[in-house]
Amino acid sequence: MKGGGETVLISGASYGIGRELAREFARHGHDLVLVARSADKLEQLADELAAESGVLVSVRPADLSLPGAAAKLHKALQREGFEVDILVNNAGVLEHGHFADIPAEDHRRMIDLNVAGLTDMIAQFLPEMLVRGSGRIMNVASIGAFMPVPTLATYAATKAFVLSLSEALEVVAAKKQADLDRILHTFEGTDVQILKGRWGPFISDGKKNARMPKDREPESMTLEECLAALEAAPDKRSRKKVAKKATGKKATRKKASKKKTARKKTTRKKAAGKRSARKKAATEKAGE
Repeated sequence: MKGGGETVLISGASYGIGRELAREFARHGHDLVLVARSADKLEQLADELAAESGVLVSVRPADLSLPGAAAKLHKALQREGFEVDILVNNAGVLEHGHFADIPAEDHRRMIDLNVAGLTDMIAQFLPEMLVRGSGRIMNVASIGAFMPVPTLATYAATKAFVLSLSEALEVVAAKKQADLDRILHTFEGTDVQILKGRWGPFISDGKKNARMPKDREPESMTLEECLAALEAAPDKRSRKKVAKKATGKKATRKKASKKKTARKKTTRKKAAGKRSARKKAATEKAGE
């Protein structure tokens, strides 16, 4: 379900940073899915944004610190036809004080929401973004992610997790995008694709690769032609066997070359020894 712009899901949208981000996205024409525990505050914000910006706003009360909450939310949105283009993981909780003075359940609550809840949301929404080759995730961390904070020990540690996870996923997403950029043409319902290679386009079904005719464009190839090319191409095991054989021959030549070099060294050493013996003998005879 979409209005004019991309759909943005914002967790922790009922107050603070989340609420201001919702206003900013609405101002730029994005439809919104607002998530927080407080239904009343979300409804009030949704009415305000819809009136001001004319965007579609869906309210989803949820406690993301609970196991399975992210999966339940994702399933409900899928069922109703929502496609989340931008995920903003803003929901978080903070407890201030010395570690030993904070009850164990409060430490756990920070971890459940700031770490587990955020991770669950990414796990639900990132895969579909990678599949379609588009989408963005914004994880709200803190300056506390860069240093230990004695009076915010657990909170700062959870934000360090958020920072580390975000940086790792950035690498994963970049690699996936690079893989997607290689695809020149696909055949729906099959594993056959025409990919961009170092030496030009080639046909692949994930098990075998085949060269594509030089005078053909990827879009002009039919599925039957691609299947025929793959059928005629040697499988990867054959190529590996050929490569292994070539490697074996190279190793044999290298070994023979080493033996030849060793024989030459031995011959030179013997010759030098003989010359030295003759010279010594000549010196001794001259001394007599």
